[in-house]
Amino acid sequence: MKKSEMVSQNYSNKHELHDFAKQNLFTQKDNNGLYDVYKCSKCGVYGKRYTLDGDIIRDRQYKAKVYEYCDTAKNHINKKKLHSRG
Repeated sequence: MKKSEMVSQNYSNKHELHDFAKQNLFTQKDNNGLYDVYKCSKCGVYGKRYTLDGDIIRDRQYKAKVYEYCDTAKNHINKKKLHSRG
């Protein structure tokens, strides 16, 4: 698996994409089929990939639009941590 940093441009806004790394040694299975678990090495968002060349689908708790990009996910996760402490 090769690691790469990808940047997506949305007019004048740049967003950092997730840098997913495979977490499981063996492929897992659920009602939707066989999948591998991935975690973003930068923000900690988890996802699943059901086919070898398919997209990684973010886990249910990360479905909100704020988790679509790594930079916005990191900001949101940090804000949640700050609010839970205080």
